[in-house]
Amino acid sequence: MLAFEVLHQIADCHIERDDTLYQTAMTACRGPYGQWEWALQLLRDIRDGRVAGCTKSYNSAMGACGMRGQLDRALQIFHDMGEASAEKDALTYSVVSSACTRSGRWQLALHCWRELDEGRVEKDAMAYNNAVAAALLRRE
Repeated sequence: MLAFEVLHQIADCHIERDDTLYQTAMTACRGPYGQWEWALQLLRDIRDGRVAGCTKSYNSAMGACGMRGQLDRALQIFHDMGEASAEKDALTYSVVSSACTRSGRWQLALHCWRELDEGRVEKDAMAYNNAVAAALLRRE
């Protein structure tokens, strides 16, 4: 994948890699080729301290996994965020809820919806959309 290669070439040129570069590369992993494995590798780089990570990077990696049917990996990233001191935001819950819905796990998606209130994170339009999608799956 070109984004992954460019990211590593940047290191060879002694240019500092930052979270924005990693997040962009992980977002590219969500594309039609579904390179969720590379998103996980980039997240490992962040966890290993090579780059300071933030919530956006975790959300991007979770999204890459969720888009390609890797719900267990998306859920693991979601749970690991607490240990990594990455704060969960409304997008975090929306991404994991969407991954649950895509995998037909509407119960888990609705659990994420409820957890939003417990985490004192304000719900946004995407969160409401994901809750409605999960509820519709429940009816089927």
